[in-house]
Amino acid sequence: MSANPSIIIPQLIQAYQAKRYDFVVNSLDQNVALQKVDAVIPQIYGGALRKLGDFKKAKSVFEKGIKRFPGHPDLLNSLANLMVELNEPRQAVMYFKKALAIRPKYFDYEYNMARALVTAKRFDDAKSLFNSLLLAAPSHLNTRIAYAGLCVEINDIEEAARQLLKVLSDQPSHVIALNNLGNIKRTTGQLDEAISLYQRALQAGATAPDIYQNLAACLALNNASNDAIEVYKQGVEAFPQHRGLHHDLAHYLWTQNDDDPFRYLRERLDVTSPDLILLYCDLSINIDEFDDALPWLKTLLDTEQRDIVKVAAPYYSRVLRERGEYEQALEICSKYAQVMKKEPLPLLIEQGYALLSLNRVAQAKQCFMTCCKLAPDNQGFWTLYSTALRLEGNYPDYAALCNYDAFVYADALYADKDVNAAFNRQLQQYLLTLHNNEQHPIGQSLRHGSQTFEDLFDDPAPVIQTMKERIIESVSTFVASQIAMKKHPFLSRLSTQFAFKGSWSVKLRKTGFHKSHYHSAGWLSGVYYVDVPDEVEKGGNGWLVFGRPDLGNISLCEDYAIKPVAGNLVLFPSYLWHGTNPINSAQHRMTVAFDIVPQ
Repeated sequence: MSANPSIIIPQLIQAYQAKRYDFVVNSLDQNVALQKVDAVIPQIYGGALRKLGDFKKAKSVFEKGIKRFPGHPDLLNSLANLMVELNEPRQAVMYFKKALAIRPKYFDYEYNMARALVTAKRFDDAKSLFNSLLLAAPSHLNTRIAYAGLCVEINDIEEAARQLLKVLSDQPSHVIALNNLGNIKRTTGQLDEAISLYQRALQAGATAPDIYQNLAACLALNNASNDAIEVYKQGVEAFPQHRGLHHDLAHYLWTQNDDDPFRYLRERLDVTSPDLILLYCDLSINIDEFDDALPWLKTLLDTEQRDIVKVAAPYYSRVLRERGEYEQALEICSKYAQVMKKEPLPLLIEQGYALLSLNRVAQAKQCFMTCCKLAPDNQGFWTLYSTALRLEGNYPDYAALCNYDAFVYADALYADKDVNAAFNRQLQQYLLTLHNNEQHPIGQSLRHGSQTFEDLFDDPAPVIQTMKERIIESVSTFVASQIAMKKHPFLSRLSTQFAFKGSWSVKLRKTGFHKSHYHSAGWLSGVYYVDVPDEVEKGGNGWLVFGRPDLGNISLCEDYAIKPVAGNLVLFPSYLWHGTNPINSAQHRMTVAFDIVPQ
């Protein structure tokens, strides 16, 4: 390459536009002096690094470029866009403001600023700016699409759909608009319309894997299982290395009781595709096929690639632990501790699990205490810490965490028994139409039963929305009855403002049960009983039990239990061990469950 900047700079710009990002980075790594010549150099250098995923270095290049060329708004705009990608929207907004101070009313900066305001959840400011942009450029379709996204965020679904329809009236084959409108139709239960929109997007030449995922998921929800599988297969063929498509296809085949649900994924396994190997191992582990995962994990560890090892080592330790090889699991934790020094949690968890299984309770307790300090909102760490307290006989501290009398709520959704019964009949009829899977989802506590797809409380059906409203009232009453306490995983986060993290329905069939588990991402969990088999009246069958750990080599009985009653709602902190005793009759047991987080 010529040493003349007037020749080099156009060549680098051309290479960047041609997406030859490696060439740009390598050239500028070897020619540091060139970065001082023109502001466009740090802009394309940082941009190329960003495209290659080296965000830390990209940020440094942009910041140095801004110091060297302080009046250059494009550099500020580039850094701001990077900050959005790094999920630091407040800083992004600050940099966009600086760019606009140098170049006021510049459309691209304002458009990027509006999107950053959405990410920062400054919805009113974003809405005002989007409206100003649409007045200035009503034909700018990307602005309409971004504005529609804001409308979805603030739950103005009608306006979101109206904006997307305007885009499609100008450009009927606009893939993003078709997909996003399809998502709205899917969320509002208009599956046939959603399917049509996704199909139009594919016919228009869509090259995004999420279109295949969305279409297949809608077909599955619409009980067109063969069509759903075919679309998933087409997606995997078009994007053979896409983890999400492989996951969804394997998972769906599993729920349909396919004889070999992971076969399409297994065909793609190769040391050059570590993401797919890790997915295969994760799926295999979550259906207790540990021997299938073990050789692949060994292969990944043998690569000695740091990023791969950091993910594979905790999996490997878990497999050994699940096989009862607790000492070997601990050895793996020790061996790879240095590799995981900056991200210790995955191995710390496995270390704590193995220590508990070896009855080395004091060390396990210390492990989980550290986990709780590093990630206090992760409820699973408190679960395991409470188990260590119980095993060491520290009942006062255990009771402070697991105060069942104070923290478990159980009451009828409606005080009037007749109203409750009538509501349950209506709810039962609707939920039965949603239970179409043959087998429990992968990685869930459920055994011998089915679970609904999607977020149940997003379903616009009146009976679902009525139930949701009643649950919100009950949760508000329960939370108001609690007394705040600092450093307590439940009581320190009390809030009258909360949101549902997930919601679903479960139907247990004969021999069905829930393994004892906890909900790491929740804060308050709940279950509403729709149908309850007669056998709950004797022997504890189908009962909800608390405090019974599901840990290898540990046997502790439950220390609290609730008999299910149709029409009753039960609430409890997400970190409490909870599961169910199996049901043995042919009658099913149907529930609605959910997690809540404070806002």
